[in-house]
Amino acid sequence: MSRPGNGLEHAVHLGSLHLRGVVLASRHKDKNATADHVRRATALAAQIPTDILQHNLTFGPGNTALYELAAHVELDAPNKAAEVAGPLLKQPPAGLKPSRVGRLAIDTARARLATKDLVGAEDALKYAFRVAPQMAEIHPMAREVLRVLWTVHQRSRPDLLVMAKRAGLAN
Repeated sequence: MSRPGNGLEHAVHLGSLHLRGVVLASRHKDKNATADHVRRATALAAQIPTDILQHNLTFGPGNTALYELAAHVELDAPNKAAEVAGPLLKQPPAGLKPSRVGRLAIDTARARLATKDLVGAEDALKYAFRVAPQMAEIHPMAREVLRVLWTVHQRSRPDLLVMAKRAGLAN
């Protein structure tokens, strides 16, 4: 029997708590606490070869990268978030379920929108609708990005109309 504090289960549970800390600290705009939680989660994720789902918690290197990306958006560093997002979207981390990859695409769309890359934001949103359509249709952050894009480009971008209809934002 392993001692408490050792092993995969410990890394998943403690790492998941640090990911929650990333969310809370970044939404509170606390850069130091966010960085500390990211550092600790990354160290724990390094013990796991690929993301795993255990006790309804997904944890590993990929999911940790997604949380770090989202933290950059929350901390008003969309350029850094967009930079981090590029390679992750091209090659999503192994072991991530479609819902997590969809969330990656939504956060990428948020970052690109904040950097005024409207085409990139639309492309990321399309990706979210492709990999996790049900989630993309109802997720508040996806809907907000879509609402902004729709307002700016509703007549010139037919793909936005399709997504807006699916999300219930247009008739």
